[in-house]
Amino acid sequence: MVKQTNEEKKLKQISERIALKTFDEPTETHEFSDTYNKRKEELLKKVKKSSKKTKKYSTKKLFLAAAAALFIIPSTVYAANELYQWIVKQNDYKVTLSVDNQSTNETNNNYYKLKLDYLPDDMVPDKNADDKYSYKDNLSKGGLSFLLWKVQTSADFDVLYSEDTQEATFNNHRTLIVNKTSLKNEGFTKEVFVLFEKEGYVLQAYVGNDVPEEDLTNILSHLSLKESSKEEASTTVDFNDYKERLNEPGIVTPEVEGLPANSSNIHHIGDTVSINIPNDPEFKTKINYTINSVEVFDSIHDYQTEKFQDFSLEILKENQLVNKEGQLLPFNQRIISRGNGETTIDKVESTQQMTPKFVFVTAEIENPSNQPISDLMLQNAPQLLENKDGNWFPVSENKEVTAYTGEVDYLDAHGEGSHFYHLPTISAKEKLTIHYGFFVDQDQLSKLFLPVFYYDNFLNLNQPNLNFYDIRQ
Repeated sequence: MVKQTNEEKKLKQISERIALKTFDEPTETHEFSDTYNKRKEELLKKVKKSSKKTKKYSTKKLFLAAAAALFIIPSTVYAANELYQWIVKQNDYKVTLSVDNQSTNETNNNYYKLKLDYLPDDMVPDKNADDKYSYKDNLSKGGLSFLLWKVQTSADFDVLYSEDTQEATFNNHRTLIVNKTSLKNEGFTKEVFVLFEKEGYVLQAYVGNDVPEEDLTNILSHLSLKESSKEEASTTVDFNDYKERLNEPGIVTPEVEGLPANSSNIHHIGDTVSINIPNDPEFKTKINYTINSVEVFDSIHDYQTEKFQDFSLEILKENQLVNKEGQLLPFNQRIISRGNGETTIDKVESTQQMTPKFVFVTAEIENPSNQPISDLMLQNAPQLLENKDGNWFPVSENKEVTAYTGEVDYLDAHGEGSHFYHLPTISAKEKLTIHYGFFVDQDQLSKLFLPVFYYDNFLNLNQPNLNFYDIRQ
């Protein structure tokens, strides 16, 4: 797990505001669930998704990646038909690009849709994300993801962890390609910026490590923006709006408040916890929740594949942490000293032998009311906590590869598709037994705590409505 800096947290908050503002506009066409509030809640969850899922990308999540675009120092200057000034500089591992509108004319207010006149035969649009394209044998991973920036006056972009750059012209559009350095093959290893001068936009592209140079060249050579209706336009961020929000006062990152070791909100296996259902707006509906047992296994052979989250198994397979028989495999785990991406880059600090484990939980949910309970989501994702001066705080780990996803990886009574964590309706007076589980590294077993149906953030671990089970092994 990578600990966020204060700057990253601030940028994340700004990105969330921009995403929600975009979401609230009446032209929003994405369908996340049946009601507006649930759609907004799910969008927030997508925007807030942890960076540890490096293999899963969506257009909304690119707001976070794009939030690295900040203030620069001018260097070599190029004039693009005297309308936009194009400035590029590399300083250590940071590449900075500034695009400055030199025209006194206002930019047009037309809407545009990104058009790709060339795609490799085996590359297809992603059904679940705007302006995302991936190869058929590597769907939803790698490939290319695009984000369109409207540049009314000027826009400043930084790319950290940069290795080198290439400047070129594709289809009469000035282009900057930034190759990124990394200790391992991550999802995106290049960032590309394409200036659409006439339209007043910069296209930012994230390029996966599975995209050959020939394919990238052909795609960039056939990019264009076509006028469209507001409803059909590509997802766009106005850079001026972004900068205004960046400078808004009152955006603060609160310090994490620890959980006292003697808190009455810490429970143990066998305890029953009575809680209000979080998604009940009046907090009148209660459930009784009991963890009956916690088991640890070295294999998932006896568990049905369809009851696991797809991405969880993908991470295990991609990192060679499981074999075809379902046996979890030991591996050499590298501990990383994180650089700042500007003057320093990530380096290997040490290596240790590690074994993945599958933690299997058996629990019971009782509905004591006379009414059925539906729309209950299992949000009991495991938390790694460590004791500091008598209080429990989140653990900061810099592991290059880990089995820990920070999610519930297995759920027997799960919902379908994006509603994986949706539990069955619990009838009045019914007791429902559920089984769920998650992957961790062996050395994380001694740090495991489970929250109880808690849907908010974990900045304050000592909140009255936040209960934990201590399931350390």
